[in-house]
Amino acid sequence: MKNIVYPIMFLFAIAMMAQENNTINTNSASFELGEGLRFNFEDNNYQFKIGGFVQPSYTYSKFEDEDGENEFNAKRTYFNIGGKALKEKVSFFIQANFSLSDPLLDAWVAYHPTEFLNITVGQKRTFVNNREMTFDEDKFQFTRRSLLSTSLSNTGREFGVFIESNFKVGGVGIDPQLALTSGDGRNSFGTDSRDLDRGGLNMADV
Repeated sequence: MKNIVYPIMFLFAIAMMAQENNTINTNSASFELGEGLRFNFEDNNYQFKIGGFVQPSYTYSKFEDEDGENEFNAKRTYFNIGGKALKEKVSFFIQANFSLSDPLLDAWVAYHPTEFLNITVGQKRTFVNNREMTFDEDKFQFTRRSLLSTSLSNTGREFGVFIESNFKVGGVGIDPQLALTSGDGRNSFGTDSRDLDRGGLNMADV
């Protein structure tokens, strides 16, 4: 009889603990078009998001005395994943554009010691660009960026350390920001650096 009672009591205890944990910690998943797939764990202390977007295009061209040509293309094919650990005050984000031969766009980790201070290390869209380059392409009214932005900033990404803060002095909001970057665009590291001695702090193998 004891051989049966003990396992039953053990299973009952586990069931009670599981029920208690489910009451305390709530996990959830949700999807919203334009916002991606979201996962929340342990009362939203750990948050993950999977998203992306595709910008397809179709072109038909025909010259006199020649057959017409149809072309299907995807100018942008974004996939991203990000997350936050609120207790640890850490977040991360990775994004790729698979329409490019070198798809990596963003890859960074951020530390948030206070509510008003973010310290980020990695490759991301830098805030020292013009305002147009601080928005994702899916937020634009038109399908292309301006010629000025694409010529001077390209994707607007840099590799480095980014420090951002915000606070109020009286009724005035202040947003100090500091960026220490490689200065030669995205996916440019070490021997693959494209900075042709244009200044800045460089490190090379001896």
